[in-house]
Amino acid sequence: MKRFAKPLLLTTAIVVAMSPGLRALAATTDNAPLGYTVQDEMLRTSPEALATVAHVQAARLALMNEDYEAARTHVSDAIAALDAEEIRFQDLMLPDTAAASDDPVYLPYTVAVVAIDREGLSRVNELALQRAYGAPESAEPGDTLLVPHLEHLAIAVTASLLPADESMTHLVEARQHLDAGEYAEANRSLLSLERSIIFRSYELDALPAQYDIQ
Repeated sequence: MKRFAKPLLLTTAIVVAMSPGLRALAATTDNAPLGYTVQDEMLRTSPEALATVAHVQAARLALMNEDYEAARTHVSDAIAALDAEEIRFQDLMLPDTAAASDDPVYLPYTVAVVAIDREGLSRVNELALQRAYGAPESAEPGDTLLVPHLEHLAIAVTASLLPADESMTHLVEARQHLDAGEYAEANRSLLSLERSIIFRSYELDALPAQYDIQ
């Protein structure tokens, strides 16, 4: 992976052509094993996980404003969003790749594609990159095939990851504290949830596989 130099931030979540399909214990460019299974699709995001994070932020703001009823509503909505996710996130969960494990832990709720080295990135190819990853509805034939193979162009994928089980624990604790009138403790539980969110970057051909949690 090349050093970061003027990153070009693009937008989220489309399927790109990568080869080949699922590869267990794939190797990095220096042939060192990654320790996790990879997939040949772009990471898919969870709208329910995004809604959960938004409700947590709104609940903390309501607590700051001493609007405790609004805080209760937002916490309840966050719990409902994460409960609903149990039906839909079978193929969205990600492992903790730092632990070199395939156990599903995280829900991605934002994904971005970043060109991390602009060497050899012409204006024509930059526009192709933007169309292919940032505005697929305007992509031209060959854009998605051209971009990953541009000489000297390194592409990374960054994701915001919500730990599903840990987040639910914090939400239930926050609701219990709110019901007991323990507002500072409720805020601490919500803050713990926010602090449990992690941000990871992956090489384009080493995206961790998303799993069925059943």
